[in-house]
Amino acid sequence: MTNQKGSFKFQVSSFKPRAKSQEPKLGSLPKCTTIFPYERHLECRHPSMLKRILVIVIVIVVVLCGLGVARYRDCHQRGEAFRSRVNSIKHAAELRLPIGATKEDVVHFFADVNFPLHFDEVGASGTIYTTGCSPFGCAKDSAMIQIQVAVDSKGTVQSKPLVRGGYTDCI
Repeated sequence: MTNQKGSFKFQVSSFKPRAKSQEPKLGSLPKCTTIFPYERHLECRHPSMLKRILVIVIVIVVVLCGLGVARYRDCHQRGEAFRSRVNSIKHAAELRLPIGATKEDVVHFFADVNFPLHFDEVGASGTIYTTGCSPFGCAKDSAMIQIQVAVDSKGTVQSKPLVRGGYTDCI
């Protein structure tokens, strides 16, 4: 669009107001005009598209919540089993390893609760590693149960047994 002299000729369109018949009706979709062709406004999309997006978002939220509830339920059951096991070992140790119990009683107790037994100068001890449901701040659900019994040089129990359970990877 150049004239003969090489200069550019611009065509300016004049502004024409809409006729009343072209006005959008109530309840109709808004006209979407943007400066940039890639710019899209949410209110300019078709209502059925918005409904689809909303349904997809709701389905994703429900699925994620369901997975969270299932994980919580499984974790809670593992945690209860861990606490129950620690309490039952603690109760059994108090009953079967009173002060004055022999080395043979200590060996049989550790074998019955499936704990490895180590004797050293302080006493007898054993530790196992298991899983539970770790509290917030712990990386994984790995846990340990430890039994310690003070014994003399003959293996006779000198004090009440100590049973501890805890999580191994907490801050």
